[in-house]
Amino acid sequence: KFKTILTVFLALICVSAGYAQKEWSNWYAGNGRMITFKNGAPEFITDFINPIPSIDEDIMNFYYLGGAGMSYSDRSTGELKFIISGHWGFNKNYKVFPSLSTLRGCDGKMTFHIIPFSSDPNKFYVVQFQDITADLLQQESGELQVRCPNAIGLGYSIIDMTMDGGLGDFSEINNVVAGGLTGQMTLVRHANGKDVWVVTHPYNTNKFLSFLFTDDGVQPAVESTIGPMINGGFESSLGKLKASHDGKVLAGFAGSHNNQPDNFQLFDFDNQSGSLSNYRTLPYNDFLNEIQFSPDNSKLYCLSYESIYQFDLDAADIALSFTQVVSMPKGSSYDMQLGPDGKIYVNRSFFIDGNGDMSPEYTGAIECPNLPQYACNFKPDALPNFNGFFPDLINDFINDSRAPLITKLDIGDDTAVCFGEFKIRAPEGWESYR
Repeated sequence: KFKTILTVFLALICVSAGYAQKEWSNWYAGNGRMITFKNGAPEFITDFINPIPSIDEDIMNFYYLGGAGMSYSDRSTGELKFIISGHWGFNKNYKVFPSLSTLRGCDGKMTFHIIPFSSDPNKFYVVQFQDITADLLQQESGELQVRCPNAIGLGYSIIDMTMDGGLGDFSEINNVVAGGLTGQMTLVRHANGKDVWVVTHPYNTNKFLSFLFTDDGVQPAVESTIGPMINGGFESSLGKLKASHDGKVLAGFAGSHNNQPDNFQLFDFDNQSGSLSNYRTLPYNDFLNEIQFSPDNSKLYCLSYESIYQFDLDAADIALSFTQVVSMPKGSSYDMQLGPDGKIYVNRSFFIDGNGDMSPEYTGAIECPNLPQYACNFKPDALPNFNGFFPDLINDFINDSRAPLITKLDIGDDTAVCFGEFKIRAPEGWESYR
């Protein structure tokens, strides 16, 4: 009876999260593989292009040309509107846009981002990004590094969904904004809730540039002189940058020497002016693949090949809160992304050690990312193996600190639930639960 009362109580105090609109519901990995959140819980689908088109009749179909990329879906239904993948745009029928316009860029997680126009539901920026690392590596090694010829640096194209009978096409293509950039780049919603800042770091400077993408065009950069000079060659140009979901904090790292980042960085960000301030560093002594904030912005997760770490940004001493919350020995974890359901998903590929033993592939999930240390609850087999990069999204695609709805709680088992600390009266007296 007590279990029943407790379950009902939790269900009453934890309301449905309603995290995000459904425009970011579909995560693609090429060919016939996709994770979709359009029905709420994530579903792994392996036949979303069905029937498979004949290569002789439709070689320009997404099935043959599409790798991991970005997609945009209907805000209400989650149904696909278009995909950006490889060097092309594809409509909801997986057909390449009729202009056959070729996007300049290099395939990768950061290559494409989508920014909807705020005043016109039929127009979208496709932000294109390529850092300078390949060019620097070529200069240092003396070998030709043709990863992606004719890359653009930072640029954009525009999709107009009124074209091609409502199926969409590019109305502008490959506009150049800036070049010579490091790997530090992220998208942050402006304080007006409409426009979007694209924050970058040029190589050979100690500056950040914030470009505001508006319905009237891309505005001149806001410059912030802050942090270390980045000019140490190929390794120093590597890096990551991620914005909190409220747009107030940027976290990142710059450089990598002997597979370890130079420093882990925090900045305050003014999403009204686009400026960075209050530079500080945190201790970190492992390779760093990806960074994610928890939905309530209180926790910061760092992914290495074999570990997941957590900083508690609300702690009196953030550095002392640093905790290895997951150990994945003999692993090769490479990507991490917060999902529309409020969980942080982690991809791990197989790894063969010196003895020939192979570690498993999986797509895991941090199920309670708002909670401290081990209470965040990592589940390694949350989904079948996704085997691809997750999309990189505008910071405010999720901005709700509430935990997912609790539908089950059996005291004594290992069912994972996500809630804060509270007290409830049991037959033996008042007990604390977390």
